[in-house]
Amino acid sequence: FLTNYITDATVSNIVVNEVVSIETNAVFSTNIIEGVLSGIDLSGADLSGVNFNEAIFSNAIFRNAILSNVNFFAADLSGADLSGADLSGADLALANLNNANLSNADLSDALLNDIMLSNADLRNADLTDATFDFDEDGSGGGNLMNADLTGAILSDANFQNVDLTDAILHNTRTNGLNLDGATGVTANSFIGATTN
Repeated sequence: FLTNYITDATVSNIVVNEVVSIETNAVFSTNIIEGVLSGIDLSGADLSGVNFNEAIFSNAIFRNAILSNVNFFAADLSGADLSGADLSGADLALANLNNANLSNADLSDALLNDIMLSNADLRNADLTDATFDFDEDGSGGGNLMNADLTGAILSDANFQNVDLTDAILHNTRTNGLNLDGATGVTANSFIGATTN
């Protein structure tokens, strides 16, 4: 069904009803808009710059995939495994990543406005310069309730208006972290955090 190289295609409203595995290091130059690809395995695939606007990838596997500058705007990635993935510069605004595994992922410079990350695993993730709020009116933020960010790099990240209720932020690097308007932050939230 899917080959190692899919180029210059726009796929809309695609539905995959069974788990599909894509060979590691597959290269894509495709737009999959509003597609349903739940459970698909795209581990190691290079999907840089692909448009997955409003696509459904619940429980999909993107382990160590290259997803830099990908558009996951309003996508459903709930329960997805994005561990070790490169999501630098990705647009994840309004995306659902509840219960997702983003451990060791690179989310530097990512747009995370109004993202849902409840119960997500962000251990050792790099969120350098990531922003949860880029609206001039101060709206936006995100939901990181119960998320585990142990050891994450949060340098110069903008967590403005983010709900961090019961989030674990131990041993994080927080130099320049903006928490204006963030809720759920307590004295115990940042145990072992450093500012270098």
